[in-house]
Amino acid sequence: MIILTTALILSIISNIISYILLNKDRKLSGKLNEEIKAFPKKIKDEVKTALDKQRNVIKGQLSEQIYPLSKDCNWCASEMVFLGNPVDYLVFKGMSSVMAGEKKEIDEILIVDVKAGTAGLSTHQRRIRDAVKAGRVSFVTVRIGDDGKVTLKRETNINNNKKELDVAHHLEDNIIHE
Repeated sequence: MIILTTALILSIISNIISYILLNKDRKLSGKLNEEIKAFPKKIKDEVKTALDKQRNVIKGQLSEQIYPLSKDCNWCASEMVFLGNPVDYLVFKGMSSVMAGEKKEIDEILIVDVKAGTAGLSTHQRRIRDAVKAGRVSFVTVRIGDDGKVTLKRETNINNNKKELDVAHHLEDNIIHE
């Protein structure tokens, strides 16, 4: 009788454990089925987001390129030099008048970045802007002599204090020999 009772209790416990495990499996299976059903929509949403970002990048690049041709451009297109990265343009305002002999000096040199929509300056562009604001801008002339000697002449105007720095070395000193 004890054996029969023990077998009955073990059978009941086994059935309960089986029921719990099967139920747990069904719950996991249900969650998995829900995720599988949601997967195509998730992929579709991610593709749409990626395409929207790509379109915005292309619109921005197109805007950068055609800006000098727009009626809203503030400068003469022939005075704008496209760089593209890290900023879009260097503008030599008044250069066409200097080249035509109408003026002796250009009005100013501008670093211009074109943004579409709500795009902001990148970290690199903010650093460039900060360098300009702080007066950390120079003009450097690199002269390479017939003998291979390289001379750098750096001219800057920080806080209206003109500074010149000359650096000379041989071009061969910069060549990596293997």
